[in-house]
Amino acid sequence: WRSWAQNTSHSHRTWISPTPPRMRSRGEGARSTRRATGEPWRSPVLLSTLALLGPTASWASVPFAQTEPFKSCLQAAVDGLLPDDGTCARFIAPWTDTVTGTIPTEIGLIHTLQDVIFTSQELTGAVPESMWTLPRLRRLWLRDNSLTGSLPARVGSAAKLATLDLAGNDLGGSLPSELGGLRLLSQLDLSDNSFVGTLPPELVTLPALGRLYVHKNQLAGIVPPGIAEMATLTVCELTTGDPRTSTNMLGGVTEAIAAKCVVDTVSTPSPPPSPPPSPPPPPPPSPPPSPPPPSPPPPPPPSPPP
Repeated sequence: WRSWAQNTSHSHRTWISPTPPRMRSRGEGARSTRRATGEPWRSPVLLSTLALLGPTASWASVPFAQTEPFKSCLQAAVDGLLPDDGTCARFIAPWTDTVTGTIPTEIGLIHTLQDVIFTSQELTGAVPESMWTLPRLRRLWLRDNSLTGSLPARVGSAAKLATLDLAGNDLGGSLPSELGGLRLLSQLDLSDNSFVGTLPPELVTLPALGRLYVHKNQLAGIVPPGIAEMATLTVCELTTGDPRTSTNMLGGVTEAIAAKCVVDTVSTPSPPPSPPPSPPPPPPPSPPPSPPPPSPPPPPPPSPPP
């Protein structure tokens, strides 16, 4: 069972989910259920299947560093014997375990890695910068975890990345302009985090971008006007669409952008009017007039004749 789960692509396994991940409401579903109950979302069909497997099937918490095939592939990479037959090309969270802890920096040694899919787990810490140096990385799905940190400038080094899904974490900081270097990126989901700053204008230069989700962050500033001219962009959610719940405060929304994307401008309260200027103080009173100078004394009387 574990071998099948680890070697079957995510797209082929979504049939057991009553609601596909992309259709779940943001802020609800897997993430809220996991944080409220302490358990990741489990499919009823999957639970029924595991019940047929008997007492050997049970949920367990496993650190990322102890999962397979990561553990064996890392040892092969250290020994210089990393196979190139696809064995170490895909890391997917096992169905019967909850993956916890941080993603080891040593993941960057497994240069054959193409897909990393650990959604709705309990991963913590930052995405290691070595992840972005993997030369074959195509899909990175880490949504609905408890990851922290920010997106480094090195994200632009993942030249073959086609899908980047980090929604539903605790990431912050500003969005790096180096995102514009991901020329093969077709889906970018950074929603439900705490990113700040502005939308990088370099996003509008991505030739393959078809889906963009950045709502439920703390973004502000002007929406890049070129976003309305992106021919490949079919889904664009910049805000929740409801000014009462929007946390992104974006401006510069033209009619073309509003027709292309889910976006609303959140009006900030205008500052209170400044009080009228106080009248100038009255001039100081003029000093009293000085008294006239004293009159000179009268001349002495003439002296008598001798």
